[in-house]
Amino acid sequence: MIQRKVCAMTSKILMIGWDPSVVDYSKWPGLTPDKLRAGLTKDQQKVQKLGHVVQLDFVTDSATAPETLKARLRTEHFDVVVLGAGIR
Repeated sequence: MIQRKVCAMTSKILMIGWDPSVVDYSKWPGLTPDKLRAGLTKDQQKVQKLGHVVQLDFVTDSATAPETLKARLRTEHFDVVVLGAGIR
């Protein structure tokens, strides 16, 4: 029997990535903005079920992404920031 331990501490997590409406889907046949958004929401819900507060945030422009993220982090504290693959 596999036992999962749930963290006793609640973390506030920011998941940030490209807005599904601006992703180039040519590399991922069959993936659509709706499917990507649904997958991200599902990931968010999984982590929330472990007792954490999770917020999704999206960027739409590479030129403004760094400033958008900096502004977000200046206005709100997060214990963890998860950068999506396209952002890294």
